[in-house]
Amino acid sequence: MSTKLPSRLVRLLTGLALCGVSVALMVRADLGLASWNVLHQGLADRTGLPMGRPPQLSNLDHLTGPVHRPARTGGD
Repeated sequence: MSTKLPSRLVRLLTGLALCGVSVALMVRADLGLASWNVLHQGLADRTGLPMGRPPQLSNLDHLTGPVHRPARTGGD
């Protein structure tokens, strides 16, 4: 295990937390959102889920989708 790994994990988690805070601040300030965040906010409004849940579910689908859906091959 590299000795740089803990430092890199701290930087990664700090960056992810700052991204989440920035999206939350944009939602609170009603400044407008990026396209994917608009989709997630719309899903949250329609389903009653908290704002953070639709991106988590979307990411889960992206990660597990290839396992559940066979790859398309060209042709027919």
